[in-house]
Amino acid sequence: MLLVAFLLTVAAASETFAQDEKASPEIAPQDQGEKEPAKKPPEIHLGGYLQLWWTIKEETENGKFQPFTGDKAAQESSGFSFRRARLNAIIEKDVFRAKLELALEGSVRLSDAYGVWSAIEKKLEVWAGQMKIPSTYEVETSSTGLDFATRSQFSRLVADWSLCRGATISSPLHGIKTYLRDTGVGMKGEIGAGKYFVMVGNGLGSNLWIGGAENKQFVFANSAGAYFYGARVSYNLAQVIGQDSKKSLLPSAILGAHYCINRHPDLIYRDEKTVVDLDRESWSLDLQVNIMNRLRLTGMMGRGLVLDDFDNDDKIDYIYEGLELKAIAVVIHGKLEVGLRYDTYSEEFFENEMVDEIECYTLGLTYAPRPGLKLQLNYKWKALNSDINPDIDDDVFLLAAQLEF
Repeated sequence: MLLVAFLLTVAAASETFAQDEKASPEIAPQDQGEKEPAKKPPEIHLGGYLQLWWTIKEETENGKFQPFTGDKAAQESSGFSFRRARLNAIIEKDVFRAKLELALEGSVRLSDAYGVWSAIEKKLEVWAGQMKIPSTYEVETSSTGLDFATRSQFSRLVADWSLCRGATISSPLHGIKTYLRDTGVGMKGEIGAGKYFVMVGNGLGSNLWIGGAENKQFVFANSAGAYFYGARVSYNLAQVIGQDSKKSLLPSAILGAHYCINRHPDLIYRDEKTVVDLDRESWSLDLQVNIMNRLRLTGMMGRGLVLDDFDNDDKIDYIYEGLELKAIAVVIHGKLEVGLRYDTYSEEFFENEMVDEIECYTLGLTYAPRPGLKLQLNYKWKALNSDINPDIDDDVFLLAAQLEF
């Protein structure tokens, strides 16, 4: 207590001395009439968004019955849910900015948490923290800016499989959700008509970190350099041909691609006993064309491999592929859009030659009555092509309401 009081006394005396020194003309006459420029305080922006889903009807064919009575269980789902509920704060000062976002749907968890240094304006930014990984164009797109209420099946799952989700139920990593994010460092920027994003991360996913006895985390032991490495690049072809204006035939024609590898030999799980390998790779290629700001066409294809060999049979644990074709027509600029998407997702476990392919058609209507408010009415037809699994009724009709603030 005496030490604390002494330090406080010294601090107060120092501040008083500094003020007297500034005020005294005998000590610093050259400072008369001059004032130090006031330091610009950081800009703080608070915001967030809510996404409420009304599942009008979702087919849930299940073949179950109530005990004793034998009544057939409900074969559909209808009700309300929060898809997302987020709060965020963005702080900007000079060439630095930071973002902190909390996801509140279900249990509270950390979503975005990163800092950015703008080393060369637009051309080079250095990022550090928890952020979205380089992946498909739709992973890169904010949830508030999606053309439909959901991402395509490939874009929804590629981050999980590129990071650490286990391919077998016996794996300690089975069922993990990465939420499209990982913790690490990266660089972003724009060079002419091109954009780039490269990242080095843990390769585990959102809120899953690495640390030994000093700071024990999800992974206990991991070799130096055994990380996730990812890159995404895109190029606006319209700028090359001089069509990148609002009134041109092609305001934008963006060609993009991503590639990721994630390799961790012999890492030790948090129980300090389980030893597993991570060996993953994924890629995608996409083209997004905007025609006269009235029609947006998108094509995307991608593939990924899970090469962990968890069961030591020298076979690929999981192979997945995706395809997407999408058209969005602008009926009223900034107000009303209608869209149609066709996407497929195929998967094969342990090279067993039994490939499941899910086909999905999504018809959507998006209405934005005012800035910050968006309504999306979607109907999804799903079909499963499989040699071993039945094609159950699982179509979805939903209304999503989004409020940004």
